[in-house]
Amino acid sequence: MLLVCVLSVSIILPVNFSGDLLGDSPAQFGRTTIVNVPTQDRFLWLHSVFALLYFLLTVLCMRHHTASLHYREDDKVVRTLMVTHIPREISDPSLITKHFHEAYPSCTVTDVQFSYDVRRLMKLDTERRQAMKGRLYFAGRSQKEGRIMIKTHPCARICPCDCCGFQKVR
Repeated sequence: MLLVCVLSVSIILPVNFSGDLLGDSPAQFGRTTIVNVPTQDRFLWLHSVFALLYFLLTVLCMRHHTASLHYREDDKVVRTLMVTHIPREISDPSLITKHFHEAYPSCTVTDVQFSYDVRRLMKLDTERRQAMKGRLYFAGRSQKEGRIMIKTHPCARICPCDCCGFQKVR
């Protein structure tokens, strides 16, 4: 990483600064990029060479770091299989285990777990929490102000008038 940084700052950055397409204003960040180098400049080829050099350095670095990673057969490997569209009538894990033993005798089934779609349950829980917060808010407000009538229509804050005839709850 240090090699890439030193090469970029010592060679590529001065080449980018040598161009004058974006002016001489120090506020222009574009002066530090390849955009500032004219297309006919004799140093433009350095960008291609350094891009290739950085790519090769990256490959060598990755090969060096992955060489120490060895896969051993005796390592414990977890293999999980997810099966979808099982009928709701099949709720016993032993039926699933039996099916896999019959259909795939060479495979070993160690555990069967059912997962459920909990999106609707999470939505209902969120609504319950919002209702509880609203109830606590209006309970505290009614202790301060006395009896309160709550308008149940969604636009109660925007349209405070009683012209629509919506229901009020105590």
